[in-house]
Amino acid sequence: MSLRVCVRLSVLVFLILASAPSVARSAEEQPQATPDPWRHLRRLVGTWQGAIDGPLGTGTGSRTYEFVLRDRYLMARHSSVRLPQPKSPKGDNHEEIAIFSHDRSRDTIVLRQFVVEGFVNEYDCVTGPDSVVCTTTHVEGMEGISARWTVWFMDGYAFEERFELAWPGETSRALFDRNRWTRVPDASR
Repeated sequence: MSLRVCVRLSVLVFLILASAPSVARSAEEQPQATPDPWRHLRRLVGTWQGAIDGPLGTGTGSRTYEFVLRDRYLMARHSSVRLPQPKSPKGDNHEEIAIFSHDRSRDTIVLRQFVVEGFVNEYDCVTGPDSVVCTTTHVEGMEGISARWTVWFMDGYAFEERFELAWPGETSRALFDRNRWTRVPDASR
């Protein structure tokens, strides 16, 4: 091997070895990635159709979930209809908009639910791989009410939810609605 080739190889080996500690150091200095606060709620994104059942009777509903405002918030739009029936002689048309946000200071998902009946529910949520449980912290317009909304993911195509409610003065929540939602296939795919 010629002297020129030996010198070039020596310089190349030196450069590689000299840069190795700085590469290792820069990897150690990288901040650890924080878990995605939305990881368990992302499953909701899309359009859903549901069967509604509760004290007011049975009905059907539709719901969409989408990220809005540069993906900072998860918004749901819901509408359901119960036709007149013995449990609800007038029937019921229900609409709501719900917005999930991530409270970084508490590392908590917060849900604000705006309903057509004219009140606003605010919940703190606990999310997991199989369920989401949101419990009211404040109900604007109906003081003293306590509610809990629970979702159980069945798979990527269905989830069940339970809405429980306690009226002022009641100590335990009673079932108000139990619903099953099925994903509507995305026609654009």
